[in-house]
Formats: sequence, structure tokens, C-alpha cells
Amino acid sequence: IKLLHEHGMSPSEYKKSVEQFMHLSTKGNLAYRKPVKVLTEYSNEYPVGGGAALTDGFHGPDNYDCNWLGFQGDNCVAVVDLKSVKRVDRIETSWLQYWYAWIWLPLKVQFSVSTNGRTFTPVGEVPDMVPDTTNGAFVKAFDVNFPAVSARAFVLAERCRPAAAWVWRQPGGRAGGRAAALARQRAVLGSGGPVRALCSPHTSAARRPP
Repeated sequence: IKLLHEHGMSPSEYKKSVEQFMHLSTKGNLAYRKPVKVLTEYSNEYPVGGGAALTDGFHGPDNYDCNWLGFQGDNCVAVVDLKSVKRVDRIETSWLQYWYAWIWLPLKVQFSVSTNGRTFTPVGEVPDMVPDTTNGAFVKAFDVNFPAVSARAFVLAERCRPAAAWVWRQPGGRAGGRAAALARQRAVLGSGGPVRALCSPHTSAARRPP
């Protein structure tokens, strides 16, 4: 067997993709299994269990059918409740692009933190620097580092990318189509990969789960 799956992966590439999905991201992850409130509607085509999928610790592979929460034509806003105030200095998220299936990376991802879950302070913004014409299916991290702060919750806001005009000219393309953004929190928030909130060991007063 030389090729597997509709993406045309080799057996070794497919094995690596499956292993990536099965790897639980729990070490140092303050957001692991913490409740998530998704404030915008996610796509029925990519529900994957709703907001809880963002903090279940599983990574999303480069297969959009597996473990990705999707937002189609609408921006994504999700709040992760850490349940208690913790020191945080990094938030990690993962996103999928595969333009053949009308799935693109978000235009940008914004991160904010809060000590009470009501008033949020921005801590960073990550723009997408990958051309929407990039071939193949791949996962990209949108992570932000910042001076350690005390936080009980943090919010992820993603700006969805409209379907590019050049795609409509492709076989099967249709004017007015809606692009999908698939996310996975690798640390605190994510879409195909666990969203994770972290605090570096060297940070003063850092508290990490055992």
C-alpha cells in the first residue's frame, strides 16, 4: 500500500497523523477538561461535541472529519473557565487549513484574560501569515506569550475568513459560498488540538497541575 486516505498520505504519514490525534495534551495544561462557553454558533457540519472538545486534551489531526470544532461563515468567541484564579503566561490554540474543502485558517485570533469571568483584558493577537492558496491539509498554531498574570478565565475570539473569489472559479466552486474555520485548543482554547493555558515553571508564584 503506497497511499491512504483521500489526502493521498503515505502509510507513515497516516500513522503520524493518528498518533498526533491520540496524544493527550495534559501536562501543564491549566485548561484541561475545564468548562467552555461558546458564545457564537458553531457549524452543524463540524460539531465534535461542542465547546467541551476544545479542552479535552486531544489534538486534531490534518483530517477535518476528526476532532475539529468548526465555525462556518461566523466568527468564533469562546470563554474557558479555569474554575479558580491561576497564574497564566501562555495560551495555545490550533487551527486547520485545507482549502480543497473550503476550510481556511482564521484571519486572526485574539486572546483576553479575566479574574472574574466578566471583565476581560487583551493579552495578545496573532494574525494569519499563511496564504489562503497554500496547498494541502495542515495544522497551524496560534499561540500567545505574555507576562504572567492572574486569571480565572480567558476568551478566544477568531475572525473568520470569507471564501476567496479565486476558489469560486475552481471546479465545484460557487459564488457566495462560506468558508469554514476549524479550531482546536492546544492549551486553553483550540479546535482540532486541545486549547491549553500554561504558566512557565520559572514564573514566580506559578502553579501547575500535578
